[in-house]
Amino acid sequence: MRLSELYGVPVRDLDGRRLGRLFEIYVIEDEVEAIGCGAGTLFERLTGRNHGKRIPWVAVRAIGPRGIVVDPAILPSAWPEGPAPAGE
Repeated sequence: MRLSELYGVPVRDLDGRRLGRLFEIYVIEDEVEAIGCGAGTLFERLTGRNHGKRIPWVAVRAIGPRGIVVDPAILPSAWPEGPAPAGE
């Protein structure tokens, strides 16, 4: 699987709660450091219902045909309602 094939796939937490769609992959020195996810539909983007989040790669638990699964317990202080917003 290529990184480019992941763009647009849904990102969910371990409970299946949707966090958005993958829109960015942060790479430093040939290693993936984090992923960025956010609003997946035009409605979500226009209403601001789902803001962008930057999720560290260590929180990623699974990548498959149904999307990416992340573990919010990796950052309990930063995720009271979900992953930290992008840019923090």
